[in-house]
Amino acid sequence: IHPNGDIEKDGIITKPNGDKVQPNGDIVKPNGDILKPNGETHKQNGDIVKPNGDIHKSNGDIVKPNGDIHKPDGTTTHPDGSVTRSDGIKVHPDGSVTLKDGSFVPIATDDEFELKLPTELESYPAAEVYFYIGDKKSVVIPKTINGTVVTSLKYMFAKTDVSKVVSLENEIIDTGGMFKSSKATT
Repeated sequence: IHPNGDIEKDGIITKPNGDKVQPNGDIVKPNGDILKPNGETHKQNGDIVKPNGDIHKSNGDIVKPNGDIHKPDGTTTHPDGSVTRSDGIKVHPDGSVTLKDGSFVPIATDDEFELKLPTELESYPAAEVYFYIGDKKSVVIPKTINGTVVTSLKYMFAKTDVSKVVSLENEIIDTGGMFKSSKATT
């Protein structure tokens, strides 16, 4: 027993607060967390808290002090609900995006589309398609329009002055005539 109340046995020092100081300098807290000499805290749940405040989760996520969560796939989820993808595109909770160059692109809404036959654009009309009738020059195509999953962009922006379209979905199978007779100047 040391004058300060520490108890030493087999090289392990037990502090009055219950901390156990190991010969290698690790401090085992009463709750099982381990404080390393390098400043890291190894939590019982497998998380590692770094001296800078980063929390390395056992699933590979890194939680930053500002609340950002960096995922192993390269994406980052922000406290406001937005996600920065590994390609640098930031997707906002409403579906709009900020591109790597800093430009903002709003998401198109259901009321900016009209479902109709493309009779003016081809001699043999196919099935009905959604045409963009909004006034935005740049848009993010939503995942669904009026409850229908978007898989085709066929003629969607024909005869419009839309100059930038962002699609974040992999389900798109047809882009034929997407900008046919476009009025865009850029």
